[in-house]
Amino acid sequence: IDIQPIAIQISKLRFFISLIVDQKTGGTKENNYNVLPLPNLETKFVAANTLIGVKREQGVLADPEIEKKQQELLILRHKHFSARKADEKIALRKQDEALSQYLADLLKKDGFYNSADAQMMAGWNPYDQTKPSGFFDPYWMFGIKDGFDVVIGNPPYGAGFSEEEKKYFLQNYKSAKTIKGKQKGSLDTFSLFIENGFRLLNNHGDLGFIVPLTITSGDSMTALHTILFGNCETIKISSYCDRPLQIFKNAHKKISIISFRKTETICKNLLTTKMYRWHKGITLASLIDKMQFIDSIDYRLYGRLPKVGLNIEICILQKLFASQNVPIGKLREKESKTAIYYRSSGGMYFNVITNYVTGSTKERTIYLKKDIANVIGAVLSSNLFFWYQQVYSNGLDLKSYEIDSFTIPVEKLTPKTTSTIENLYKEYLEDIERNAIAHTTDSYANIDSFKEYKIRKSKHLIDKIDDIICPLYGLTKAETEFIKNYEIEFRVDG
Repeated sequence: IDIQPIAIQISKLRFFISLIVDQKTGGTKENNYNVLPLPNLETKFVAANTLIGVKREQGVLADPEIEKKQQELLILRHKHFSARKADEKIALRKQDEALSQYLADLLKKDGFYNSADAQMMAGWNPYDQTKPSGFFDPYWMFGIKDGFDVVIGNPPYGAGFSEEEKKYFLQNYKSAKTIKGKQKGSLDTFSLFIENGFRLLNNHGDLGFIVPLTITSGDSMTALHTILFGNCETIKISSYCDRPLQIFKNAHKKISIISFRKTETICKNLLTTKMYRWHKGITLASLIDKMQFIDSIDYRLYGRLPKVGLNIEICILQKLFASQNVPIGKLREKESKTAIYYRSSGGMYFNVITNYVTGSTKERTIYLKKDIANVIGAVLSSNLFFWYQQVYSNGLDLKSYEIDSFTIPVEKLTPKTTSTIENLYKEYLEDIERNAIAHTTDSYANIDSFKEYKIRKSKHLIDKIDDIICPLYGLTKAETEFIKNYEIEFRVDG
């Protein structure tokens, strides 16, 4: 099913080619060398708007005659699938048209569908795929009554909708609904497609979609997460960055591949991977072969699914979220005059966290208690926080949620430890300024210059910060080294 007729034609052609390739020749001319005639695939490919359904009226029992005629229609289309002669196909199509209209009249009379939907269903012509249907119904179009065994695809991302369509989605899709204090909905196309794919499955049916990485890292996914985690026993997500090389040539976007089985039971297993990066020197096949999944269900956050794939990462998360550690969000102080500053976007491999204004157009402020501000600045500059950001964010933007949910081992901050961290942070800030390159620009209305920070040149000082703070969380030497060397091939020169 696709709303674009050209996509339907290309898909149908690919199926025909596959059927031709699979032919086994032999025998004699009389039996056509065992070559089988190709089927008529029109009724197996539907040009339609998958997201718009027809509404069955609640509490109305369908006339038994409707079921009988629907079965006749399905038999008719099955005959067309195997028809060989042109006149036979024409005759079957005429019968299909007449039976469809008769059924629509029955549906309107019965009240099982409203009059407009019934007429729309009758007007759909399965043999004309140049005009996409404004609706999709699996039973009317495919004879599927209890759902599909498999739903697979690469749904569109970020498509625009009319106000009328938005109203329809808000009324008919749970994943689009925002409930204050509970969940945030999304009208992004891929999110609606996931919910619709879920609804189209039968019980124990499987879905597999390629979607944006947003599925793992956004407040707007909480409504969709509620649906999936309440109805799919196992959910599996692998994630991929678009740099240095993009996984799909025509999609310069970070993506995830999500698969799940509809069980209508609460989720017990969330199998995830790290965010993999494809680069020169390795094949895509070898990257996939080495992929590692781990159950990370205990470490879901609001709208965030952890992008981890190793047991050592689970151990680190367990220590970070230990009850004695305090989330940064609880250490904010609105009335304070002491602040640290961070860039809300652009932190591909390093964060720029300072205790002074840098002039970045993306700079944001966090007000904190004076006695802990520089410690938090150092912690947010660490390899440990970079790793955490990769686990829970979209891998580029730094949102306040990622900062506020990160914890500080306040109980372990003795005066001596605090002084050591503050001195390292001061040394680090001096170093990044020493390595910064000033640029002039006329691209912005409110600034005429900016600094380009070469944070990778200060990696040795960042490592020193981790050597101090990681043990405060209870990380072992091996866990600290893992954090310091995470994505190391992309974070240092050479």
